[in-house]
Amino acid sequence: MQSVSVQGESSKRRELIAAVLALWPEQGSGELSARTLASAAGVNASAIYYHFSDLEHLYEAAQAEALTLAAQWADGWQAKLDGVDDMPLQAFGSLTALLIDDWCEGARALAFAWRECQLLAARNPRFAPLRDAWNALWRGFWSDICARFGAAASAEAATLFFDGEGLLHMMRWRRPIDRAVLEESARTWAGWLGGRLPEPAPWRVHARACARAADRTMAIPEGNLQLIAMAAARLLTQKGAGAVTHRAVAAEAGLTLGVVSHNCKRTGDLLKLAYSEIYVQLTGGLPDRPGANPQVPDKGAQPDLSRMLAIDELVLAVARGRVGEELIGLLRYLRGTTSVHTVRERVKCTEAQSVALAAVYSSIAMGYWRSAGQGPDADAGARYDRFLDALFAAYA
Repeated sequence: MQSVSVQGESSKRRELIAAVLALWPEQGSGELSARTLASAAGVNASAIYYHFSDLEHLYEAAQAEALTLAAQWADGWQAKLDGVDDMPLQAFGSLTALLIDDWCEGARALAFAWRECQLLAARNPRFAPLRDAWNALWRGFWSDICARFGAAASAEAATLFFDGEGLLHMMRWRRPIDRAVLEESARTWAGWLGGRLPEPAPWRVHARACARAADRTMAIPEGNLQLIAMAAARLLTQKGAGAVTHRAVAAEAGLTLGVVSHNCKRTGDLLKLAYSEIYVQLTGGLPDRPGANPQVPDKGAQPDLSRMLAIDELVLAVARGRVGEELIGLLRYLRGTTSVHTVRERVKCTEAQSVALAAVYSSIAMGYWRSAGQGPDADAGARYDRFLDALFAAYA
């Protein structure tokens, strides 16, 4: 468990807040119990209710502390970049990759805190102001970064790229490959800002090949497996990864615990089935599989945000080391199946270039819809169309 320093609080409050921040990289909020948190903090469980009334107030305090520490991280980078102004756009990609990597690795506990806030706010409006505070922090940070490269007008898209790509980079697969592909993606994004088509991306090609080789078995399940997959997907969507247990899936699917355990030995197997089911529901086909026939989304259509939330839950479960590495490669490198259609409609490029651009666009799009909040919105499609027009204007 990673230790996190908390300043300006009474001893027991400080220890409880630090315990939450230290445990979020291991467990989501829905999995943490008062007993677990109290044990990690070295206090009695009653101390939680004495100092915070309930767990939600404790989580709010932990989020406020995480925001303070994240602002210090951002200020530290701004200080390191003091005097770096009027830089060429070609240098933007390398710095973006460095910042994403340092946030996900050097400030990992804070990275998990941010993602927990997004999930908490999606399910409970009382956390929405904290989510908005995170968004404001990152908009200010990337506005300053982009201004150093003469790209102030692209600050919003850069913030969304950081959101989407940063979430993916939290999943640790093969460190040298992950870092190299991140560099390629960030350079592709920098080139996009200047209207340049991407250069060859050999690390992404290699990563995609490795991901395919690691998982040749994923297929649309049938019979009891299909019932299990659908039940696991519902639980993941409604309650989060912590709710996907063998017993809960059996009850949700109307099957015996023995049947579920026979078909899925590990919790990771249940999560993998849930992911495949959610992906099929979202796109009509499995990611990057021969013979798949993914549906091209309606232009400007608002995606099913509850299922997007489930994908985020799954990514964090993978980042916490709960699922085999074959799913990490699948999530990180075999994405963009539907995004590539949008890219090819708007950009004249080769197939290889469209794959690289689609990966960048996928990260930006996920960041966009994640920041848009939950619930139906009649104007969402029109706003997204305008956003896409601005985003792809460099290639017009």
